[in-house]
Amino acid sequence: MKGLGFDTVKQGLRLILTNQKIVPNIVGHAGIGKTQLTQSLAKEDGYFFRGMTCSLLQEGDLAMPAVDTSGSSASKMARVKYVLHTALVEIIEYHQENPDGKSILFLDEFNRASSPVQSELMNLVLQRDVMGTELPDGCRIILAENPASDVEGFEDADYHVNERDNAINDRTMRIRMDANLDEWISNYAKRVVDESGKTHIHPLVIRFLSEGNREYFLDTTTEGDKKPTPRAWERVSNFLYAMEQKGFNFQNDEMY
Repeated sequence: MKGLGFDTVKQGLRLILTNQKIVPNIVGHAGIGKTQLTQSLAKEDGYFFRGMTCSLLQEGDLAMPAVDTSGSSASKMARVKYVLHTALVEIIEYHQENPDGKSILFLDEFNRASSPVQSELMNLVLQRDVMGTELPDGCRIILAENPASDVEGFEDADYHVNERDNAINDRTMRIRMDANLDEWISNYAKRVVDESGKTHIHPLVIRFLSEGNREYFLDTTTEGDKKPTPRAWERVSNFLYAMEQKGFNFQNDEMY
């Protein structure tokens, strides 16, 4: 088995997050629901949630220097202050307004960030500090990564990831996550989202995957440019629901 299922990982995170010093790192294939899982946990357990996609960050995005002239005078030199990333500011402001509150800072695609960005993130993860500004005690950090080929169980992985510092490897708790169709259907796809009885995933998608097409749920092979994933099936589901709103009537027995 390459990794744990959605619900098992969520229960494990609940335990890990009780300890500020342990930083969980969810490793799994793209599109299996790592972000969705973390957002779901935050909503269920009352965490204020903010996330960053690390692969989109540029050097300096976490904290940008700016000249602080507010206290300068003829006898004093101007000082440098730092303008923090919006996600960090919102978490700090949340805890200022809610001293006993709790929050999650989710760092997605951590190992796809460039080396300079990873260096900036190191201090945030390991020291909980950005240019002299500390994260509030109630904030918990969660990393998420696509697997490198040196991760046990993912030797055939073919993601463009960057090598991480050994300090990150040593000080984070790696949780390998895999997608399980039965668990996805029971714990997510069939969950009712409104009073009309609408489910997260369109019934036609559920039926297609569960009736003899399990191999199309998740394809992690390196061949082909488009591969099915749980996230891709959610897009198909959203399309079907949108078409129904426009008046299309899909008959289950005629779809495939």
